[in-house]
Amino acid sequence: AEKKRGAFSGCQLHLIGHLQSNKAKMLPGLFQFFHGLDSTKLAKALEKEFAAANKSLSVFIQVNLADERQKGGANKSDLDTLISCVREECSHLNLIGLMTLPPANTDPTPYFEELSRLAKAHDLKELSMGMSGDWEKAIKAGATYIRLGTALFGPRT
Repeated sequence: AEKKRGAFSGCQLHLIGHLQSNKAKMLPGLFQFFHGLDSTKLAKALEKEFAAANKSLSVFIQVNLADERQKGGANKSDLDTLISCVREECSHLNLIGLMTLPPANTDPTPYFEELSRLAKAHDLKELSMGMSGDWEKAIKAGATYIRLGTALFGPRT
């Protein structure tokens, strides 16, 4: 993204997916949204970097609703702690919603509906869920952000 930033002049860039806390320093000045916050350690690292840059970052907490080991995201049991950390300790992070990636080859509807219920319970307005193959179900469940990479750019090579 850093190499291609000139091509996206004037655009708001979204980073989606896992980020190691030692890479937090790369985000200020490049990304305005992050769909993948999954730990208090990462929240504090992002806060430190965005505070130093005097910038802010809109974040979605990624929730691993199916407890899949191969996927990132906070466990539901850690969600309250992570939300409190961001709201109380991270003034340069703007918590706007939740994000999830349901398990492949299953009906995503129950996962989308569960994320919607969690967001409402925590007074979060935005939901980042749904990709090229399931975006319609995500919208029916309340998605406000969908991720259509394959539909727009074709399969990864």
